[in-house]
Amino acid sequence: MAVKVELELLVETCITCGVSFGVPYEFQRWRKAKHEEFFCPNGHRQYYPGETEEERLRKLFLKEQQKNTQMVDELAALKKRVDAGMCPHCHRHFLNVARHLKAKHNIGE
Repeated sequence: MAVKVELELLVETCITCGVSFGVPYEFQRWRKAKHEEFFCPNGHRQYYPGETEEERLRKLFLKEQQKNTQMVDELAALKKRVDAGMCPHCHRHFLNVARHLKAKHNIGE
């Protein structure tokens, strides 16, 4: 009994010997995601060292998340200073910061 199977292969080229060979899409995707090694038909080690799109986006997300956290912390510190009577513009201390901001910096009601 014969079974006919169609399989789409992606062409890879060995970085050592230059031989071209086919790998299934899922094989390539898995190896790229895990940076795991595989071998060409002649036995030479291969792997994908580059950053995947998912890794790049994860790093970008974490970087933006850190920036956001830093900004929230800075705003909380500024609010604490203003609540303590410190003018955010001229850095002087006033008992009534709201009145000072209106009179000297034209900010507020």
